[in-house]
Amino acid sequence: MTKPTDDEIGRLLRETFADKEELVESLPEASKPKHRRTGPILLAAASVAAVLGGILYAADRANQPGPGQAQATTTAPALNDIYVLPDDQLIWAAAIKEILTIERPAAGWPGVNVLDVPTRGQPFTEQEKSGIGSGLSGVPVQWVRTLPTGAKACEQPSVAKPYVTLGPIVSKDGHVEVATSIWRGCLDAHWLTYRLDKKADRWLVTGTVGPQAVS
Repeated sequence: MTKPTDDEIGRLLRETFADKEELVESLPEASKPKHRRTGPILLAAASVAAVLGGILYAADRANQPGPGQAQATTTAPALNDIYVLPDDQLIWAAAIKEILTIERPAAGWPGVNVLDVPTRGQPFTEQEKSGIGSGLSGVPVQWVRTLPTGAKACEQPSVAKPYVTLGPIVSKDGHVEVATSIWRGCLDAHWLTYRLDKKADRWLVTGTVGPQAVS
């Protein structure tokens, strides 16, 4: 855009405000100036217009995206940007933590295999997987479709990482219950149902409910 010269700006302002000079004649008699000074009036108006025009132009230029840039948005950040794990994910993570204490090696488990098709009847979502993993505090999780299969599945030595299956979360009288199992071979498996209670925003295993099975 070519910058206008001072003469061009002056001519433009004179043309813009020339037809406004006659408005002075329509003022009430008492408000008319004793000495008409149309030149200063037009000059003052022109100065105001020039300043306002410059401000608006500068503001408009500041809001325009640069080459290759997308238009910026002014949407305020949401108040809930800090993500908090839903209760379901915390409950499942607490159940896994507890069942991993069964026959845990002295050095701890190197990780855990969690079945991705639990007895609740549908796979975990990616968000649920991420939340459960976060709730396990550093225990590596591998999501698998099935337990080891095949004719010799029960003959293999106990695997290094146990397999855990999670059932649906059932609410009962102010607490929840989750059927959970752990498997490290056909002769090293446990099935039980945990009771969990919420205390100070944390879900804790407070006992078991119903029968248990061991192989």
